[in-house]
Amino acid sequence: MFIRIENGQPVGHPILAENFRQAYPNLDPTDPANGFAEFIRIARQDVGKYKVILSGPTYEWVGDAVQDIWETRDMTPEERAEVDQLSE
Repeated sequence: MFIRIENGQPVGHPILAENFRQAYPNLDPTDPANGFAEFIRIARQDVGKYKVILSGPTYEWVGDAVQDIWETRDMTPEERAEVDQLSE
């Protein structure tokens, strides 16, 4: 997969490698000068009983590639109490 890069940041949504080759047959997606970077899909993981997934995923650089980032936060005491009450 690949993603478009503008001003050093990922924009838009990832493109499957086959779709990229069909749309841009003469571009080398591994050459950053062409405005694309490798994209690595990271599946959303189970975050546990007392975590909340914030908006996401966002696309961020990790090393030389861009990947999904899933941001989480701990539940508030009120949210935890509600989850515990629903579990009873």
